Parts: sequence; C-alpha cells; structure tokens
Amino acid sequence: MKEITGLPGKRTPKFMTALILAAAFGFFPAAAAAQDRSFEKLLETFRAGESYERHSAAMELGKSGNGAAVEPLIRALRDPDYLLRSFSALALGDLKDARALEPLLGALGDEHQRVRRSAIEALGLLGNPAALDPLVKCLEDPDFLVRRSAASALGMLGRPEAVAPLLKMLGEEDIYLWNGAANALTGIGGAAVPQLVAALPDWIRGPRVAEILKTLGWEASSAEEKVRYDVAARDKGALAANWDSVRKVLIADAESGDAARAESAVYALIGIGRDETVDTLAGILRTRGTAAMAQAFLNSGNTRLSETARAWAAQGKIQLEPAGQPPAVAWGALGVQP
Repeated sequence: MKEITGLPGKRTPKFMTALILAAAFGFFPAAAAAQDRSFEKLLETFRAGESYERHSAAMELGKSGNGAAVEPLIRALRDPDYLLRSFSALALGDLKDARALEPLLGALGDEHQRVRRSAIEALGLLGNPAALDPLVKCLEDPDFLVRRSAASALGMLGRPEAVAPLLKMLGEEDIYLWNGAANALTGIGGAAVPQLVAALPDWIRGPRVAEILKTLGWEASSAEEKVRYDVAARDKGALAANWDSVRKVLIADAESGDAARAESAVYALIGIGRDETVDTLAGILRTRGTAAMAQAFLNSGNTRLSETARAWAAQGKIQLEPAGQPPAVAWGALGVQP
C-alpha cells in the first residue's frame, strides 16, 4: 500500500516548515489571543501591582520584545519609586526602542545614583551616538559606580571621540575606575590605537596602555615606539638588551619641552638606575626642571640626585616635601641589569 505523507501524524519536513511559518505569522488565533491577554495582565501588574510586583513586571516587559511596553516604561521613569525608575530604565535598554533615547538621557539627571546607572547601561545598549556627549559628562559624576558604568557604555558605543576622556580616566588611582576605562578602550579597538600609542610615555597610565595594546595585538612601527612600549610594559629584559636605544629615546623625551613627557622620561631613567645617566639627569633638572622632577630626585634614593634637587629648590625658593617620602620611583626600581 502506498504510504500517505503530509498528515499531522507524519511530521514531514514540509509539515514542520508549515507549522513554523504558521506560528511566526500568527496563524494560531487562540495562541495569539492568549499571548495578548498575558501581556495585558503584565501591563496591569506593572501599573497597579505591589511595589515588588511592579519591579518584576518592569523587567518582564523588557524581555517581552513588545513595543507596546515602551510608553508605560517611559512614564515610569518619573515614578516616585526609585527602584521602579531603575528597573524601567533597564527594561527600555533591553527593548532597544529609539523612542526611549530622550527619556533615558533625561534620567541621567536623576537624583538617585542607581537610576543614573541604569539609564547609562540602557543608553549603552541602545547604541545611539547621540548619547556620546552626555555619557562623557557622566565620567565626572560624584558617584564612582556611575562613572564606571559610563565608561562601560562608552565602550559599547565604540566611538573614537570617547577615547580621550577614557584615557584620562585610565589615570585614576581606583582600580575599579581605571579598569573600567581599560575595558572600554579595548572594546573601542583599532580606533583607539593612535591615542593609546601617544599615551605610552605616561609613567602612570603607560603600563595600563601597554596591556591594552597587547590585547589588541598592536605592534610597534618604529624603534621609538618599541622603546616607549618596553618602558611602559616595564620589560626589564628588553630595556637591558636595547639600552643604547632606550637611553637615546628617554633623554630626547626628557629634553623635549613637553613637561608631562619629560617628567615621565625622567622617572623611567631613575627607575632604570644607570650611573651613566646621573650627570644628564642633573643637567636636565638645572636647565628645564620642574618641581615634580625635583621631588622625584629628592626621594629617589640616589645621593647625587637628592643633592641636585636641594640645590635647585634653594635657588628657586621652592619648597619640596621632606626626603624619605614615597618616591615617584626609586633609583633602579625597574630591576634592569647593567
């Protein structure tokens, strides 16, 4: 007997395809109606339920993917309950609806830090470049958790305009903050590389910059870049092996006239601690020195540099911190072998 195919009991590929298409295009009225009723019930709970029920409903609305949830969630950004405002902002981020952009930007000024954080996270998910400048301003928020969230959101936007403010944040003492900036810069990727390379000489940010560049697979394109990378990475083996090039680049940076770069180069030379550089360092302080350089000399642990710093300070009537204070870097601290 010839087998009959295509009946519901025989789930052939054609039947299953038809079934999937029917579900996708709403050809099951009863199921669609039940889904609508469930959504309406969720909305009603969101509007009039107990506080904890409204909070849960807000998150469920975000997961629903239903655009009808957007306007109620936007209205909830003005609710007296800060937790509901926070959950509503997060839900709007999950829905990724363009209508939420302006209300979420307004929520950046909310009095409660949790709401500001949620609005920031939602704006990162929206990915609209119009949020760039407001998010950059959030890097200066009084709350450090808000600042960290802003860094993460800027990384999600992936705009090169965010690199400079994130590089500034990379110099923060708090590891939670600078690590957030590092993650964001890594997320921006190749667009951040030119400014990252330019920041390599910075004594504080340099090691963090070097780690980001390593993660991005960057390679130096010149001998100068290689030296600055090796100093930033505190690669004592490479510094010892290429000492002649290292010395040349660092002295040129120290004599460059750029105060920040000069100070970082001086710190590097102190950290390497080669006796042959002492006279050069003393000359740099006498001719183009700064108080930061003199303080580093005084507290470096090198007697000749300390004496040079005292003489320089006395001549300019500049008050330095007493010797023995924690130095910017101690003589020979990088452990580079001669």
